[in-house]
Formats: sequence, structure tokens, C-alpha cells
Amino acid sequence: PALDRLVERNAVQICASRDMDAILVARPELVGADAGLASQRERLRGDLQQGMNASLARLRSAGASLGVEVVRVDIQSSLPWSAVSAFNAVLTASQQAEQAVARARNDAARQLQQATQAADRTVQVAQAEASERLSRAQAATATIIGLAQQQDPQLLLRLYRERVPAILARAGSVTTVNKDDAGHMILQGPGQ
Repeated sequence: PALDRLVERNAVQICASRDMDAILVARPELVGADAGLASQRERLRGDLQQGMNASLARLRSAGASLGVEVVRVDIQSSLPWSAVSAFNAVLTASQQAEQAVARARNDAARQLQQATQAADRTVQVAQAEASERLSRAQAATATIIGLAQQQDPQLLLRLYRERVPAILARAGSVTTVNKDDAGHMILQGPGQ
């Protein structure tokens, strides 16, 4: 019984001074991430052996020697079924969370790709429409540019009378001013 108490006492002290991952693999996702935890798990047996031998030495110095020295300690983890099922539930939840994150990343990448394609398509359509408008404007003004180079004032006046009324009809209001009038004019605004 004294040896059992010694083992239990030292095991509790050593385990209480460590993180759970330094005792057993509680979070499998950290197995390859932290080599320090693996080395602490390896040292657990040696620390338990040293603690037990130190406790036995104290008993020996007090005159209550058990006549035992610990040469080797083997540790085997044994968890209650409820703890095993809880660990399994945590592992399952972790895997499901990782799958959800992977799905979310895939969805985000797909949405980004679709948005980029839509933006490219919008830019291409806008450039095509701008090019088409420019071509129509150049075609519409080609006649006027050609007429501006004409020296026949009668032809220009006739074309002016034919086309200007259609242009002015699109305006909300038209105010005409004699180009030879050198005086100052006060024009009413659209609201008056």
C-alpha cells in the first residue's frame, strides 16, 4: 500500500505540473506541430521514476525504508469510457469544422472567380459599347466635317435649315442671339 500511495502521489504531482498534451495526445492536430510536447511526453516516465526514487530516499532517511528502488517505469494510458467518447466527439467536431472551413474556402474561391469573370465581361461589354458609340458619332459627324470644308454657302444654309430644327426640337427651350449684337443680355433661367 505504501508503494501504491507513492506511485499515485508522484503521478499526480507530475501530471498536475504539465499540460495535458505533455502527458498524452489529447489534440491530434498538434502531433506534428510541436516537437516540444513529444519530448515532454517522453520525459514523463523518467520524471516519474526520479520522483518515486526521491520519495523512497526520503522514507529511507526517515528510517522507514521500503527496501525498493525504481529502475524502470512503464506508463500506459487508460481513460474512462466517458472520456474516450468525449475525445472522439471532439475529434469528430474538429474534423467537421475543418471540412466546413475547406468548403467555405472553396465556395469563396469559386465566388471570387465568378465575380472576376463577371467584372471582366462587364469591362469588355463597356469597351465594345464605347467603341460602337464612338464609331456612330464619327459616322454622324463625317457629313458635317465634310460640309465644313465646302465653300458653297447656299448648300450650307440649306442643310442648316433642314437639320437644325430636328436638333433644336430635342432641347427643352432655345434662346437665339444675334451674333452682331454687341450689347449685354440678361436671360431668364428655366424656372422663370
